[in-house]
Amino acid sequence: MSYNVSTCLMQGLSQLGISHAFGVSGGGIASLYDGILQSQLHMSHFKHESGAVFAATEAYFSNEKPVLVFVTTGPGILNSINALMAAKTEGAKLIFVSGCTGASQRGRGATQETSHLTTPQSAIFSSSELFDLALRLESASELPTVLQQISVGLSRPQGFIAHMSLPMDLQGSFCEPMDFKLSSCHGAVGAADEAIEQCASIFKQDRVALWLGFGARHASKDIKTLVERTQTNVFSTPRGKGIFPETHEQYVGVTGMGGHDEVYSFNRDNRPDWILVLGTRLGEGSCYWQKDMEPKKGFIHVDLDTRVFGVGFNQCYTLGVQADVKTFVQQLLHKLPPESLACKPNLVPDSPRAFTTPVKWQPLAFDAKAIPEVSLLMAALQNFVVDKTDAIIMGECGNAFVWTTHYLRFDSPNRYRASTYYGSMGHFGAGVVGAARVHRDKVFAVVGDGAMLMQNEIHTAVTYQLPAVWIVLNDAGYRICEMGLEALNLRSDETAFTEVDFVRYAESLGAKACVIASNEDIEPAILAALAAKGPFIIDMKINGSKEKSPFMRRVESLKQQAANGKQTNIPAWGLNQDKTDEG
Repeated sequence: MSYNVSTCLMQGLSQLGISHAFGVSGGGIASLYDGILQSQLHMSHFKHESGAVFAATEAYFSNEKPVLVFVTTGPGILNSINALMAAKTEGAKLIFVSGCTGASQRGRGATQETSHLTTPQSAIFSSSELFDLALRLESASELPTVLQQISVGLSRPQGFIAHMSLPMDLQGSFCEPMDFKLSSCHGAVGAADEAIEQCASIFKQDRVALWLGFGARHASKDIKTLVERTQTNVFSTPRGKGIFPETHEQYVGVTGMGGHDEVYSFNRDNRPDWILVLGTRLGEGSCYWQKDMEPKKGFIHVDLDTRVFGVGFNQCYTLGVQADVKTFVQQLLHKLPPESLACKPNLVPDSPRAFTTPVKWQPLAFDAKAIPEVSLLMAALQNFVVDKTDAIIMGECGNAFVWTTHYLRFDSPNRYRASTYYGSMGHFGAGVVGAARVHRDKVFAVVGDGAMLMQNEIHTAVTYQLPAVWIVLNDAGYRICEMGLEALNLRSDETAFTEVDFVRYAESLGAKACVIASNEDIEPAILAALAAKGPFIIDMKINGSKEKSPFMRRVESLKQQAANGKQTNIPAWGLNQDKTDEG
């Protein structure tokens, strides 16, 4: 192997635990591309830069190992920006490597020139809202320092997105082999003793409920111990599904997009004194900022980022605790030993629950010849996929993740993925490929036809024969946009488009496929997808269906509350007027 800056960089990244490289090649990264091929990294060559970044994001969340993304100069970088923003907001750990124009070529009209003369600098080549670390390498001597910074960044509990841009002439320049002594950082930040004492006192004196988000996934076992020890009711955000078993008797349901009315009924009729918030910033997609979700006294909000405290429900009192969620829960358990049983009873008997009965797939319980119903598809996914395999399920942004969030139930973390905050369509249409690249089992993505047409990575899955499955909810349009516009009494023109034959589309790319044209096709389609050796597409024809999306039911609920003069999703002053009410 020849030693140059690119090969030495790949050697260092391999030492950091990176084993996969996703991207799109180009002339501006010729030596970098060669360096990856000479390294121990497994390369996956994608069709578009955004698809590569979305795939890398979901590969990271499938095994929690950072991924390298490589792109060329100019359009290669700019094509990646949207997906990088999604990766940043989701909390992924990616190393983004690009090419840039060397000093001798700048300002001369070089092809795809990438310099301060042609490309935005502050957001792309320096630490910003997009990158935790970003720089343009000018010398091989910078490699040890940069790799140390990346090593420390990757070892912290939060996400980490780094960008290194290398001029073409530097990429292939000679570099002595380096023996990298990489540093690490222990990022488990515990809460102050005073805060733990205060929280333990609250559990012993008042009634508390738990609200779980995606950021609490590493504390799943400790949270279950806390919940059962304190007899607390639990609800989760869409991204937090499975952190606490959704079939557990103390689990109420899901809040936010695709959530359950039972949660709002529970809090309205059995309002707890406090809600302990773990792993969510309480954004709009997680809760709609509903008045029914306000506790009597306030929130106990645990997060490493103090900027999230008090901003979701900005008229409620919040006791903010800066700490790592898992460390906090372990500290709290130490103050609430099982033998004390000194906590005030928290569990509400006979409280409403979203998932009270097991899902049973009953093929004869529906109209077999009718337009296929998405709720029946969800029952089949639950029965044949969620309950009987270790497959990951993804809900694409739009109507798809509303259906999956509302109907599917998970009893363990890291089985379900959705993006309710940034919500870029196409995220999981491409992300399923990345997860399938590193996951040992099938990965299913439920996507809308609009989102499916935004990405072109089926062929990537075909190239590597990955066990990725796309279930396309084919309604010949942007249905969620249409529903939202009509609910607001606005025009919804141009939201429909010509129906796509996704079976032919998939087969033209080398994938296997089948169609669900009626309810009787649902079970055979799911079984065929499970049996397939490579990528598989299910085209579910739902255009003309009268079945109401859970999203629509939520819109109708909000409109009805507004008509009754009740608070909906708009905060009002004086919301804590009943703070001292002990009833």
